[in-house]
Amino acid sequence: MDKSNKQSTFEEHSDQGQPVKDGKWHHGLNREDTQRAPRKVQVRTFVREAALDSVPIGLRALILINCGAGLAVLSSLEGVEIRATIDLSLIGALSSAAMYFALGAALAFLAMFAGTAAEMAVSRLTTCEPQRIQETRRLRTANAARICHVCSFISALASLALFASGMAEASSTLPMLLQR
Repeated sequence: MDKSNKQSTFEEHSDQGQPVKDGKWHHGLNREDTQRAPRKVQVRTFVREAALDSVPIGLRALILINCGAGLAVLSSLEGVEIRATIDLSLIGALSSAAMYFALGAALAFLAMFAGTAAEMAVSRLTTCEPQRIQETRRLRTANAARICHVCSFISALASLALFASGMAEASSTLPMLLQR
């Protein structure tokens, strides 16, 4: 049998082409990674923008739940005044719960104000000034925006904590008040 006309078996063929196939596989992975990188940046940018767009809605919800809970506590105090015996300690506990809700609403409003201040600071960055003045202003504005965002986040968390503590106070006091 002539060696030039000999058909190679599958094993022989796969042994010869293995380095080439591995090289293509690694090249394909690297190419996929480089093509995937801009998509990751786009996804990150989209998520960041969506999070920043949802912040005002969340802060409005915090204001709404704190104010609504405060009104509910105050409306429950209205029914107490017609009773003959009034326990002042229970009324004091309910009024402190209403105070927690009021402070929570105020902190949510402060968080909304700080977020708006950060957005206004960032929106003023595009000016037609010399480069050295623009860089120092950009650095100051970025620091101010970062501080405003941190203050907004801390205020929102404190508002949520005040809502939770007000709910705990009201839920422990209201059943005792309604039993009498």
